[in-house]
Amino acid sequence: MKVEAVNINFKKMALAFRKHVRLKALNAGSNIIYLKNGQLVEENPKDSSIQIRRSGLFVAE
Repeated sequence: MKVEAVNINFKKMALAFRKHVRLKALNAGSNIIYLKNGQLVEENPKDSSIQIRRSGLFVAE
């Protein structure tokens, strides 16, 4: 039996996962923390406010 390849659209999956995480954070009343451009970012999903917690965590080579 031949196994068919699975085609995954990673852009759609990334958008769906981002939406899922935001919804879970809203329901839990918590913030989302992530890395963006070498900065540690904290985002409040209620009002979309963003605070930079740390800069220069990773040096781009």
